[in-house]
Amino acid sequence: MDTTVLLSRLQFGFVISFHIPFPAFTIGLASWLAFLEAWWLRTRDDAVRDLFVFWMKIFSVSFGVGVVTGIVGLAGGLGGFLLPILFGALLDIFKVRSSCFMLMYGIVWVSLIVIYLSEVRRARVM
Repeated sequence: MDTTVLLSRLQFGFVISFHIPFPAFTIGLASWLAFLEAWWLRTRDDAVRDLFVFWMKIFSVSFGVGVVTGIVGLAGGLGGFLLPILFGALLDIFKVRSSCFMLMYGIVWVSLIVIYLSEVRRARVM
């Protein structure tokens, strides 16, 4: 087996091994949190509220891990499927072998602009 294929499969297996359990756990935990919230609204017990806050922190971490691994898996899938098609199309259109690097340069600049507009511009310096 080719080394690239083996490494790609290992990365996919690693990402999916985190992506499958965390969203499933998060879905189940959401119903548990709804139950705890209803219980707290009925009893107004501080212990139930503390239990809700504790599980809400775990829910946040689990949700974040599920989202991040899903995005990584999506990017890997699109990068392995869509980009070679785009590279071939650009080569056919422009007849320039470095057009794939121009596309990657454009993707990087669009990503940097989106990051600047969403994060850096909002940050207060002093």
